[in-house]
Amino acid sequence: MDVFALRDKLVGDYRRYAESFLTIRDERIAEHVQAKLDEGLLWPDPPLQLNPAFEPGGFIDELIDAGVLHDECRRIFRAAKSESDPVGRPILLHKHQADAICAASTGANYVLTTGTGSGKSLAYIVPIVDHVLRNGAGDTALIPRLAVLICSSAGAPAPRRVARAAAAAECGLLRGKDGQLSIRGRVETGGGGVAD
Repeated sequence: MDVFALRDKLVGDYRRYAESFLTIRDERIAEHVQAKLDEGLLWPDPPLQLNPAFEPGGFIDELIDAGVLHDECRRIFRAAKSESDPVGRPILLHKHQADAICAASTGANYVLTTGTGSGKSLAYIVPIVDHVLRNGAGDTALIPRLAVLICSSAGAPAPRRVARAAAAAECGLLRGKDGQLSIRGRVETGGGGVAD
């Protein structure tokens, strides 16, 4: 398949569709609109982007061995789990992920900003699950309630990742009427899931 030819066909089809409902009687305005359409106003050239290589930050198991994360994180955060291999393999973190997880373990507030596809979701899901594993949901006056604000677009994979992590950690996960997700601590029955 020629992706460039496909793009040209899609743009051509869309242009014909967009122009099908344009009826401009004023000749000067029609010429201006036509010129803008010819310049690609509604269909700019596709961007060419390269994803950077991120510096490795060690395996998640190393943070567990160092006491930064709860030991149960070793079972929860694994790559390539399947029916034939339910254990999977250790996850190799990027340096910015490991740094963010370490910062969160101190209890300090932090902001992580990196590019698309750099693993921001994992960098905040791990500390959330670690906190719940260590402290529960904060149901007593001695343990402050866990508060996490996750901002993502409606189509982003982050909410699904939070749901999977909460289920793996046997945490209750609630979805509010506004679509917001929140972890509510270990579920007494031992089963995790998403409650709508």
